[in-house]
Amino acid sequence: MTPAPASTIDAVVSTNPSTGEVVATHPATPPSEAPRIVAQARAAQPAWGATDVEARIAAIEAFAKYVEANLDALAQRVSDEVGKPMWEARLEAKAVVGKAGLAIKAHRGLLADEPVDVAGAAGRKRVLPLGVALVLGPFNFPAHLPNGQILPALIAGNAVVFKPSEKAPETGDWLARAWAESSGRPQLVQVAHGERELAEALIDADIDAVLFTGGEPAGRAIHKRLAGRPEVLLALELGGNAPIVVHPDADPDAAAYHALVSAYATSGQRCTCARRMIVVEGSPGGAAVEKLQALIPGVRVGHPGDDPEPFAGPLIDGAAGAAVLAFQERLVAAGGVALARCEPLRGQANLISPGLIDTTGVPDEPRGDDEVFGPLLQVRRVQSFDAALEEANRTRFGLAASLVGGSHEDFKRFKQAVHAGVVNWNGPTNGASGVLPFGGLKSSGNHRAAGFEMAHHVSDAAAEVVKDTLAAPATWPTGLTPPGGAS
Repeated sequence: MTPAPASTIDAVVSTNPSTGEVVATHPATPPSEAPRIVAQARAAQPAWGATDVEARIAAIEAFAKYVEANLDALAQRVSDEVGKPMWEARLEAKAVVGKAGLAIKAHRGLLADEPVDVAGAAGRKRVLPLGVALVLGPFNFPAHLPNGQILPALIAGNAVVFKPSEKAPETGDWLARAWAESSGRPQLVQVAHGERELAEALIDADIDAVLFTGGEPAGRAIHKRLAGRPEVLLALELGGNAPIVVHPDADPDAAAYHALVSAYATSGQRCTCARRMIVVEGSPGGAAVEKLQALIPGVRVGHPGDDPEPFAGPLIDGAAGAAVLAFQERLVAAGGVALARCEPLRGQANLISPGLIDTTGVPDEPRGDDEVFGPLLQVRRVQSFDAALEEANRTRFGLAASLVGGSHEDFKRFKQAVHAGVVNWNGPTNGASGVLPFGGLKSSGNHRAAGFEMAHHVSDAAAEVVKDTLAAPATWPTGLTPPGGAS
């Protein structure tokens, strides 16, 4: 086992992306403490795993009621730490409540142990907890996304070690306190605050699963770190480079709206946000580009406290804003045409207006195939719907994709050609449902879909075959001689 690295920080401090003011300060967990924290979770797990599943579900329901009663408090923490307008922060807080019911439904529906006949014996599927699940949370949905892994893990009888994003520690801490106060079982959700060194130490500790949501490079690093430990389940939910394809016959106004929401929701800080808008040049649907260009000035970008309230808030920090602007300049320098530029607003490096760059003539190398986490959308003009399908699938990622316009047959072709875990028709790329799987193909994950399917990844399915009476068979297998019998 790799020795735990020394911590490089004494405290995890979150700052308000709008004001720069300190939101919360939490003592950093020394990486050397990782084994002790995991051991505490492991000590609490057996009694919880032995608890009747309906009692575990009752605890989850109590948690949901607690969050619902304190919805504004959670929403305020989300808004303060990651800069979401309050309307969006409240939606995230409500999703935490809604996830409880969905997680319960998934556990009961997907993991039901229907009895089967096995050669005269009673066969059943046994659902066993994994043990201790490590949840590494992201900043863009600091409550909703880790909650979508923590609750299924708890219902399945696991204990959880939770490292929130270092950019949103208070939101993560609030979730853990909500669980402790509503369930009376604080030891089942252990919180640790820190950066990469702590995450590595926790991964190296005696855990049974790693559930990670974040960028592709970090996901690959975790995968490598777990090499040689097949007993540790790894579920990766990584990034994307999502296309929204406008069919030649699409209504351009509707297509422009869905492209706008796809690209600029949450200031482009969703893994499912569209990064590429693909249109057939000269077609009616191709006019959606100009329609979108006309809509962009009406996208209100600002701080959560603004009146009227903005559609999009700031990026998480100045480094994120600088990365978006640098990528935009790279595209323009390579021949991209700026239909609308990302620009810093109010002299603030992370408050960025939406950008739209026509990169039709830009070679592949300057464009790359990396996830740029911000409100910047590329336009790609092609000559046919076939070429649009080919262009859409020219990415190593496969998280989300959307087709707007076209027929049922066109959508059938689209979903067969474009390899993505979330495929939508006549809606934005970032439209996902909690009653369905959520996860990416190719480099967007490792075949462990979240959403409704998370129940499968926080439990072990085992077999049980039972006969009520003990008896030797009347007929023995060939080559065995029963007592007093002929060979």
